Amino acid sequence: MDSIDKIFLKKYQPYIWLIGLGLLLYLPIIWFDFIYLDDNVLILRDIRTLTDLGNIAQIFKQGVFNILHTGDTYYRPMPTLSLMLDAQISGADPSMYHLTNILLHLANACLIFILLQKFGFKKSLALIASIFFVVHPVLVSSVAWIMGRNDSLLALFVMLSFLCLINFLKEDYTGRSMMRLALHQFFFLLALLTKENALVVPLVIIVYFWFFDPKINIQDRFFTPKKVIIYALWLAIIAIYFLARKNALGSTADIDSLSIAKNLITTLPALLVYFGKIVLPINLSGYPIMKDSSWILGMVALVPFVALYLFGRKPNYKMTIFGVVWFLVFLVPSLLRADLNPNMPFLENRLYLPMFGILLIILGSNFLAGSFKTNYMKLTATLVIIGFYALSACLYSKTYQDKIVFWENAKAHSPSSAFVHNNLGAMYFLDGKVNEAGVEFTKASSINDLEPLAHGNMGLVYLQLGQYDQAEREIKKELSFNPKYSDAYYNLGLVYAKQNKFADATLSWEKTIELNPDYLDAYAQLVNHYSNTQKDAIKAKYYFDEYTRRGGAL
Repeated sequence: MDSIDKIFLKKYQPYIWLIGLGLLLYLPIIWFDFIYLDDNVLILRDIRTLTDLGNIAQIFKQGVFNILHTGDTYYRPMPTLSLMLDAQISGADPSMYHLTNILLHLANACLIFILLQKFGFKKSLALIASIFFVVHPVLVSSVAWIMGRNDSLLALFVMLSFLCLINFLKEDYTGRSMMRLALHQFFFLLALLTKENALVVPLVIIVYFWFFDPKINIQDRFFTPKKVIIYALWLAIIAIYFLARKNALGSTADIDSLSIAKNLITTLPALLVYFGKIVLPINLSGYPIMKDSSWILGMVALVPFVALYLFGRKPNYKMTIFGVVWFLVFLVPSLLRADLNPNMPFLENRLYLPMFGILLIILGSNFLAGSFKTNYMKLTATLVIIGFYALSACLYSKTYQDKIVFWENAKAHSPSSAFVHNNLGAMYFLDGKVNEAGVEFTKASSINDLEPLAHGNMGLVYLQLGQYDQAEREIKKELSFNPKYSDAYYNLGLVYAKQNKFADATLSWEKTIELNPDYLDAYAQLVNHYSNTQKDAIKAKYYFDEYTRRGGAL
């Protein structure tokens, strides 16, 4: 026992083990490419904004997808700010973005190690649980997919906020304790600015008060002077968040609560899908949909959890219930949708923060209660499971190495998704595989004839093949149900130019920049058209000036 303590548990050694194991597992992803799932839009398309630190203030005044000029419903400035900091070093190279994701994951593992000890678990158990978190394959998407950092960054701020709160509650009023209160609220605000799910943090903390506050009097559990101050500050922080959100996004559409409630009931089986992936991570995918997923694995996965409580030593039911609350409260908001899309993805990165609840459930079973010396069989079984998960994570992470591998894997696991077929086709097209791209675009349209971008992309295939009439037909069909798609107007302009319909081409490119004023290629086409075809020097100069003013390269 003493020798094990000296190797694993003395002073800072647990952190060294967590960081070393995490680096060993994830360091190769630094050399991975972009996978073109949001990272192409939020990094590559917006790289001019990200590389200019003068745009920091603007990040807090707009939605995440503001660059698309089609409105937005997501206000998440902190992930964008983190991308901007990476861009100062890496530019359009993915390496720094991947390194940041790895560091976030390692920081969260160390925080979990600290938090679990705050919950009263021995250092040895906290280390085993933290290692479990580091290597679990279902969390790979939050590390290997650059935009998966939404959830790892959320977890960082939520756990820091929670840790500061616990420390504040245990101390008398001092300058140090008030600083911890301020940090609790500050990290809560950062969590809100990272992802909307942080709105449930106060609910989780109130449940924590119920289960873990030693006061018997219910009023003292919830309404001590310290807690009243906490509540008041929460309200102030939430008000600041909503004001900033409204300023950035403007008025949002009315929320149909009844539709959301109905859709939540329909999507609840996804909880079993998620749970199955935690226990039996054998069907992992970067873009899973419900139609191609099995909730039966979730039912099977309940068996070992029941066994933990049957064979554990005096389970801690308070800890277990709090773990269930943590898991559900942070995961269920991801299932809320105003409209029910049968091909809505149930992305695995959403399990990142809820995973802490699973750790509390496992440790709450007291399955590993006692010392290492008296629990060699249980410890051996635990290490075998961790080893299996680490190997699975290593293999699964390779599916994120580039856009072709990622979307081919997504297609293999979600063959019923028109979105996946369309995106795989787009990757083939970018890779010069025009015929393969056409096959995937056609498949996407056959699954869903109104799949956004599929007909427009098929138009590009016909344009590449010189079949201009078919290209025009496909792009116009796209615009018939997707009238604000600026790329489609730009590509239609290219088709018209090939057909020598220059007046129509001009109108299409002008419509492109009406929808997206920063569409530099459209300005370039108009400059070329008015310089060489129309011989209109005044308009050519106007569009050239706009092109350069908006950052176009000379």
